Amino acid sequence: MLIMAAACAAPGCAETPRQRAKRIEPMLSAAGFHMHQADTPQRQEELNSRTPLKVRYYVRDGKPHYWFADPTICQCIYIGTEHNYQNYEQIRLQQRTAQREEAAAMMNEELPVTSASRASRQAAAASLASM
Repeated sequence: MLIMAAACAAPGCAETPRQRAKRIEPMLSAAGFHMHQADTPQRQEELNSRTPLKVRYYVRDGKPHYWFADPTICQCIYIGTEHNYQNYEQIRLQQRTAQREEAAAMMNEELPVTSASRASRQAAAASLASM
């Protein structure tokens, strides 16, 4: 089950709009993006006019501003600066790395342990420790 969850986080895996929003929104919030509810007809129209569930940007006063429209769960738009976007990318990279490591660890647990594979694992661990 966990391998499938980690595998579906990889690019190209079929993901529902709801799953995508639930995966991305916490990262945007942690990165400092601000959520703006589509709580007026004007904001609802703006939400509906934007590409849903993808981080996009526009340039204003020579600076990029990033947004993420979610008509699926929160009926809102997340807005952030270049700094917020860089934080988001860092968080995203950390999560991908953790998912890959978890999937690799689970695959290693499923492999039979032989003296050759044990030696290989010990050599890999020693190599990582020296970095």
